Amino acid sequence: MVKQLFLLALIAFYSIDSISQEIVKIPDKNFKEALLLHDPVIDINEDGEIQLTEAQNTSELIIYSQDINDLTGIEFFSNIIYLDCHDNNLNKLNLKNNILLERLDCYNNKIYHLDISNNQSLKYLYCKENQLSFLDVKTNFQLITLNCSNNKLKSLDVSKNKLIESIDYTGNLIVD
Repeated sequence: MVKQLFLLALIAFYSIDSISQEIVKIPDKNFKEALLLHDPVIDINEDGEIQLTEAQNTSELIIYSQDINDLTGIEFFSNIIYLDCHDNNLNKLNLKNNILLERLDCYNNKIYHLDISNNQSLKYLYCKENQLSFLDVKTNFQLITLNCSNNKLKSLDVSKNKLIESIDYTGNLIVD
């Protein structure tokens, strides 16, 4: 019986250790490099990889002007409240798993698809100068500032955004 309990404890220990050491797959080399050089440091153990625990311990990502094409892996940064990824080459941005996000600076990219539907804590959104033809902010009830100027939007519904103080949608295809 003691041997069986010891074996179970050993298996449990290695299972927990392997989960905490799970490496986040980041296919874009420039995104990975930006994470490895990030200040404050994300790669705490300095192994040249981003573990799941390291991603989850990150509250802000400032990765602008890094020639990044793809933010695959951002979904594992589930505790970020601030993401600044402006001036990159992003085409789409899915932040459905980043539910604590309060501020997003993704302007001056090539984004044609931006999913912020689960970001109910989002207060500040700067997505100007992209390729957006649709922007859904109906679930972003905390939104205070929205700058979506110079996109391809034909309409914008902010009727649910009761806290909004500043909005700029100039340079779109919206007819008032």
